[in-house]
Amino acid sequence: MSFDLRGHGESDKPHGTYQVAAYAADIAYIIEQLGLGKAVAVGHSLGGITVLQLAAAHPDCTAASAMVDPAPFVFPPALRAAIEAMLAAIEAGDQEPRSQFIKNMFLPTSDQRLVETVLEGMLAAPAYVAANATEEPSISTLALLRQRAKSPPSTWLQHRPYVEGQNVAVEYRWAEGRYDRLPAFAADLVDRKVGVIVTAGGPLPARAAKNATSTIPVVFLIGADPVATGFVASLARPGGNLTGVSMQLNELMPKRLELLSELDPQSEVIALLVKPNNAASAQRMIGESERAPATKGLHLQILKAGTENEIAAAFASLLQLHASALLVSPDAFFSSRRDQLVALAARYRVRAIFDEREFVELLDSPASDGRRATSRGGWV
Repeated sequence: MSFDLRGHGESDKPHGTYQVAAYAADIAYIIEQLGLGKAVAVGHSLGGITVLQLAAAHPDCTAASAMVDPAPFVFPPALRAAIEAMLAAIEAGDQEPRSQFIKNMFLPTSDQRLVETVLEGMLAAPAYVAANATEEPSISTLALLRQRAKSPPSTWLQHRPYVEGQNVAVEYRWAEGRYDRLPAFAADLVDRKVGVIVTAGGPLPARAAKNATSTIPVVFLIGADPVATGFVASLARPGGNLTGVSMQLNELMPKRLELLSELDPQSEVIALLVKPNNAASAQRMIGESERAPATKGLHLQILKAGTENEIAAAFASLLQLHASALLVSPDAFFSSRRDQLVALAARYRVRAIFDEREFVELLDSPASDGRRATSRGGWV
């Protein structure tokens, strides 16, 4: 079934609110009144962000969402300026800028009959509908929950149309490698009723957020399989309130081992550094590494470190183990100890491979105490 949003087409056009949250509430009301249960919502342009809002605010009404060329929730500066100029012209009684604004949504090759049909329908909406519908939503609160150490707040919102303190507020929670802090952080964010929780630094922050709420949207960035970890039911139909990006870091472990063995074909022992506190993730990485073709004929020595002292001890043991290279597993704790890991790798002159370029960049920074690897080929 399809219907016109309030203020559009043949729907009523009363004075009032014409914003995405209201549109989504209208759809939820219709779904409930018709007894449709959970529906698959499909939207184009303004309808695209409306069905996204429907899924976030009314999950009991949504089985799945499909967005086609969705409009932005927050307008980039250039688009905002164009909209403001159009609204000023509408208030002055000039409809031409509005007409031109609509025509610019199409390509020169677009079917002109379609253009005229859409133009006629959109121009039929009263001026107050257009003015209200283009107002950006009031400031909302996002939360960033990370395992790692504090980083500049601007980095994760950079190049996006959000400006902290203007159209979005951000609650930051940094576990700094202490996993036991994550559940309390997640519970606190839920109590603060944030609009969405973004997690980064592995599956543990996502797990803490998942355990804390089943209604607030959670967007994760992980290196594990989201289905295997239980975050989503399937890639095609995630279900629940979690979505995000998986970088499949575990599956890259064999490739990293292959690179290390190619750098030194005479290697007989390669060490793998894992954090024992993150047992499930560590075991998966060990399994992926041991199954790598590159390990045939090699001895893979597992080293475990969960503190700075244990990291130092692990590097010191490389000499006794005759390990020619070190593979550092992706883990928030190791990321928070980049300086130490890079300095020790340079001190012991061991080839090492990491999951992030920031480790290598430290070689050129003051934090590395001027230490340089004799061969850049040993760093990836």
